Amino acid sequence: MVIGFTLEKLELRLSNLMAMDATVQGTWGCKPELYPEALKLVTDGKITLKPFIQTFPMSEGPSVLDRVAAHEIDKRAILVPNWQA
Repeated sequence: MVIGFTLEKLELRLSNLMAMDATVQGTWGCKPELYPEALKLVTDGKITLKPFIQTFPMSEGPSVLDRVAAHEIDKRAILVPNWQA
């Protein structure tokens, strides 16, 4: 499964897919009707997001976006109100 978006060309070996009787599917993310179940997995501690995210004060938004565009941040950048950062 390919999740998300890339401007890069994606190459797949069709022979591997055929050998495993596999399917390739692309998606932008979770279907809205699955959000409650996905959120419950996170809130129940069955899925941990902390290693994959980094929070920043909202006041730093423009510079954070510049850093994301420059690939200087290797986690998902989350902007939060300044009083939470």
